[in-house]
Amino acid sequence: MDTSNWIAIVSLLFSVLAFIWSLVAQKNTKKNKELIQKFKLKAYEEKESEKKKALIDAMVCKSPDRLIVNVYNKGMATARNIRLITPDKEASSLLLPFTDMSNIPYPFLHYGGSFDLPLLVPEKHNTIEVVKVIWDDDWANNNEREIALNLLLP
Repeated sequence: MDTSNWIAIVSLLFSVLAFIWSLVAQKNTKKNKELIQKFKLKAYEEKESEKKKALIDAMVCKSPDRLIVNVYNKGMATARNIRLITPDKEASSLLLPFTDMSNIPYPFLHYGGSFDLPLLVPEKHNTIEVVKVIWDDDWANNNEREIALNLLLP
């Protein structure tokens, strides 16, 4: 065998290796594209579902003459039919009923919106009380969340 045959054989080997390498790279690229598309689709679906969800929260605030419960929506969707359920009076020393429950259930609360409920607190009360908030939104009806209200304000 002369030198030109060896060069041809080595060239053929490099060509075959380059061809196999390109097939493997193409397969990996296709797999990565599919993974990226799945990830983008999942992120889009999560974002769309978040747009349909409201998230109701509450906190106790001090106004000049009394304590109030500020109920607000920090979700992306409008919350409807917002209800606050207080613990059983026998199991709790609470404050509740609220002094004015005429606006409960609250009809709707847009993103960033809030409403206040005046609070009636007995002299001897727990420092933290738990209330349950129930609301409807575009995602589901009767969403529930328990919120611990801190009644120990300066």
